[in-house]
Amino acid sequence: MGERFAGVLTFLENRATRVALGEVAPVVADPDDNVVIACAVTGKADYIVTGDHHLLDLNEYAGVKIMTPRAFADQVMAKDE
Repeated sequence: MGERFAGVLTFLENRATRVALGEVAPVVADPDDNVVIACAVTGKADYIVTGDHHLLDLNEYAGVKIMTPRAFADQVMAKDE
């Protein structure tokens, strides 16, 4: 595992929150993606970090920004350093 990747994991672990999931609204065609969206919205997440194109096509949903791991590392982690 690369040093930068390890840094990303540590960054995420320090900021993660577990949520109890209620009803899952159909936002995109893939039901698994809808669970990810519901967790992020319920947990009041700032970001969904993913490579999934269904989610990335949304760009943002209910105030949750959706971006690739590289974009997250470049844009968000750079601000935190």
